[in-house]
Amino acid sequence: MRKFLSCFFATLFLFAQFSVGSSTAAAGWIKLTVEEMHEELDITLDLLRDQHPNFGHHTSKKEVEQSFADAKKAIVRPLNLLAYYRILFPLVSQIGEFHTYLGGNDDFLTDEINYAKIYCLPFTLKFQPQFAVIGQNDNDIPVGTHIVKINRKSIPEILEKTGRYISRDGLGENAALYHINKGFSFLHFLAFGSRKTYVLQLRLPDGNIVTKTVQSVSYYDETFAHNRERLGQLGQNFETVTLQELEAIYFRIISFGVSPEKFEKEIGSLIKKAKSAKHLILDLRDNPGGRSGNAEFLLRHLIHNPIYAPRYFHTPSKKLKALAEVKSRVGLSKNGRELLEEANEFITLFKKGKSLISLVSNGNYRQGMKKNPSSKGFRGQIHILVNGGTASAASGVARHLRDTGFVTLYGSAPNGTLNRGCSQPSHFYRLRYSYFKLSVAWLCRANKIMQTTQFIEPDYPFVDLEPDRHEKDRLLEFVIEKIQQLHQPPLPKPKPSNKQLKAS
Repeated sequence: MRKFLSCFFATLFLFAQFSVGSSTAAAGWIKLTVEEMHEELDITLDLLRDQHPNFGHHTSKKEVEQSFADAKKAIVRPLNLLAYYRILFPLVSQIGEFHTYLGGNDDFLTDEINYAKIYCLPFTLKFQPQFAVIGQNDNDIPVGTHIVKINRKSIPEILEKTGRYISRDGLGENAALYHINKGFSFLHFLAFGSRKTYVLQLRLPDGNIVTKTVQSVSYYDETFAHNRERLGQLGQNFETVTLQELEAIYFRIISFGVSPEKFEKEIGSLIKKAKSAKHLILDLRDNPGGRSGNAEFLLRHLIHNPIYAPRYFHTPSKKLKALAEVKSRVGLSKNGRELLEEANEFITLFKKGKSLISLVSNGNYRQGMKKNPSSKGFRGQIHILVNGGTASAASGVARHLRDTGFVTLYGSAPNGTLNRGCSQPSHFYRLRYSYFKLSVAWLCRANKIMQTTQFIEPDYPFVDLEPDRHEKDRLLEFVIEKIQQLHQPPLPKPKPSNKQLKAS
């Protein structure tokens, strides 16, 4: 059963962004007409172009508009929802922004995507840019074997096409690898369909290249284990471990999306425990973000100089309109019109320069924020663990702490660009015929000096390709080793020779 759950939860991680909640769309492999799909393509493009503040930053406006025009030309016959979804999702994800994506609906997931027809490779994989590593014995293939091609397609080709079904900031390679390793079976199904046999080109540990055909297993097959890494911590928001011998405390935040009351209670408890510690290991791996207020509360307890975080906000170029049905993301009782009215009123505050917000240039607005630090905050050294699943508010915390200069980052680059994070509104658009959910970010921070995309690079890049990586946390072991080295006394210098003394 554990093997089945690991396949299930690994893919469920991806389904979370595709589901919408209950839907009234007709079930049972419905087909959309050419006219309906063309109309939805036009509406989707209008919503992205008019309402996404950074539209055209990662992919030029001309390229985005041309891709929609090409899609319309290619749609010449009715399609079922799955075929249409495979076309529309990459058009949205090319915007290159984590909060802008296309979701499905309940009927789509249960009727159009039939889990029983998704077939998985019968072993765990860890993808890297040029190859994938087998992490589990099966079909007489040794653990540690490198896969260089699957069904005659190279790993870079596979990553490029599956990556079209992932929403991430810019072209963040680590973010794409993270999501592909989390839910390869589903992404491969979207990009290439599903097959009951897979032809693999393998590079064996001795360097020889061989070709092998393997039988796939059903998504529901209990013998299949897919990506069990950190599975046992699903649903756990915080984890704290005191390492007394190192005078260190380990603290993991799964999400910043918890209630402020709970978050502040946990941070207060952490700071109390860390009062006498010299090192704080802050684990933000797999953290998708959440409430920016929670992130700022944490920063106030970790940064001891006043926090000046000027924000250069882009706002939508036009007033938000209900070009598609507006639905509440957080279960508010307001109707769609009221949600948009509230959003437009908030945007108006920026454009009128009220409160702490001031106009700077080129349609950007700066909000100067000054947060006084806590006098009871942590005073030691901070070690931050990040990966491609560190996004939004979590990558923002890493960025702010990096700017202070007294932290060390370990792992792989997070899913977030410097000073160019966007916000997810409380509403989404439900498209008229497919009932797909379109999420469009609406406020984007952008440093007016920075025109190019820059990612946060760790001080110590780390990739674990060992077969038992799901059982051992080698990155954490590496961080502990670095802290141990800081506690060791310096080695005595060798006594200078008489010749060196004369020369001096």
